Amino acid sequence: MSDGAEVAECSRVLFEILLYSTPLLNNMSVDVDIFSNCWNYYYFRITNNMICAGSIYGGKDSCQGDSGGPLVCNGKFEGIVSWGIGCAYAYYPGVYTKVRNYLGWINWVIQNR
Repeated sequence: MSDGAEVAECSRVLFEILLYSTPLLNNMSVDVDIFSNCWNYYYFRITNNMICAGSIYGGKDSCQGDSGGPLVCNGKFEGIVSWGIGCAYAYYPGVYTKVRNYLGWINWVIQNR
């Protein structure tokens, strides 16, 4: 995913637990916004360690229970579901942790287990 791209088409994969604890794998395509647009939606709450993804019109988003799920862009694990305002509200996309900013730490933890 390129930070310079206005919008990238990505797929957010989430696990939804149905009644009787039957896991069902779901996914959907969501738009990934550049930092400046994301900052305009949430103002001071957004940092360079975050990615916004959803639909500006609402209707596509992560929700309660999805935290920790992956945001996958072109086959690469780019983000982790973190937080948002409500679920699928217009102009309030989901916010994800930007994994690439933590790769050094992740690699260090793996090597030093």
